[in-house]
Amino acid sequence: IANAQVMWGTALDGKVLHSTDGGQTWDLIQQAYWLPMRSITQVTDSIIVSVGGVGYSVGQIVRSDNGGRTWTLLDTTDFELRDVRFTDEQTGHACGYGVILKTTDAGLNWALTDARRGFFSAMDWPTPTVGYVVGRAGTILKTMDAGASWEKLRNGNNPLLPYESYHDIVCWDSRHLYVA
Repeated sequence: IANAQVMWGTALDGKVLHSTDGGQTWDLIQQAYWLPMRSITQVTDSIIVSVGGVGYSVGQIVRSDNGGRTWTLLDTTDFELRDVRFTDEQTGHACGYGVILKTTDAGLNWALTDARRGFFSAMDWPTPTVGYVVGRAGTILKTMDAGASWEKLRNGNNPLLPYESYHDIVCWDSRHLYVA
């Protein structure tokens, strides 16, 4: 959701949904890139970034510079991407199968962070420097330096812990988190 009226959604086969009336009506936008899109975020009024992929081994990052009318494939990856979030107009993160990526130029270029090993399914950022990532095997990571380093709060690959699969996280602030 960009605001109370502007909403974005993603779907299979490169489809993007867009509403400008609070979700009462939706426009379907077909990207030229046919992988399932998993997450989308509006960075500015004109810049929208979306990530997706399939099969743990193919991913993509696409960006629109004109409010979603046309899309450009920025990068393809060897790993499926599941979520993308921006903390300001330049800084964003994407997570997926075994990786967390970071951009500092509004999504034009992405670099690997030191977070590895886990199928990271969702992230949220209560502040520009504090962020949390959850994984499908029950991993929870936290950064306090805008993604430069990641601390493991829960090791989802630990056979001594009960198996839990996390699919989403919402942070009300840096101390109150909800994980589903």
